[in-house]
Amino acid sequence: MKLCYPVATPDSNVPLMAFWGGNRFEENVKIIKEIGYDGAELLVRDGRQLDIEYIKTVLENNGLQAAAVGSSPIFTQDKLTLSHKDREKRKAAFQLAKAGIDVAAALKVPYCIGKFRGNIDENTDGMTMRQLTEILRELALYGEEKGAELLLEPQSAPGINNLHTVEDVLQIEKEIGAGRMGILLDMFHMDIGEASMYAAVVKAGKKARFIHASENERLAVGAGRLSVKDMIEMLRVTGYEGFISVEVAQKPDSLKAARLSFETLSYWLRK
Repeated sequence: MKLCYPVATPDSNVPLMAFWGGNRFEENVKIIKEIGYDGAELLVRDGRQLDIEYIKTVLENNGLQAAAVGSSPIFTQDKLTLSHKDREKRKAAFQLAKAGIDVAAALKVPYCIGKFRGNIDENTDGMTMRQLTEILRELALYGEEKGAELLLEPQSAPGINNLHTVEDVLQIEKEIGAGRMGILLDMFHMDIGEASMYAAVVKAGKKARFIHASENERLAVGAGRLSVKDMIEMLRVTGYEGFISVEVAQKPDSLKAARLSFETLSYWLRK
């Protein structure tokens, strides 16, 4: 398993659970490498604004791999979701998702959707679970065409009102079509939403394509009560060999959160 840390790309300029700041991309990537990480999870707002060759060059010059493309800046900065109550905003979100998939395809990494999918409302046209499922199917097919797998993240309530568990996502995956979508597992959300975080990892099995490491209350890894040791052991049981990213509150600051998380995860990965 390899370690990566999230970094916002130059098109985004709002605080995130990442190194962020549109004009600090190169500096942030350099810091991630100096800490010891193997890669970067790229948080992309509008892929149409990105110079992909520039992104590749910055990563290559620092000896880092692209690990995944995340969609959180679309929700955080633009307040858009795939199930937004406003039809035009849903359309805008869909186009940004496709642009993000294009970036992921160019970098040969998956595209991740979490809170960006938005809340559903069965009494509002455009916001039903059926309609959200259809949107996810279209994006999964687009990703399949372009060569970037769509990853869906189970997230706990009350932050979102749908797809809380691995089982929920597996059911949606069956509707969309087997093989067209994987799962992003997040320790923070599994701790809240699953009966057993470790059983959920086993249930996801080979469908788990990307991992978010975190502690309770989104503390830096090593600063809370969750068992990183047990999490890594369960990932090994399933044969997971991909990236573990760090999605934590940037407290007391990004540098210290990134360092503690790296030291903790590295320690247990060496065991």
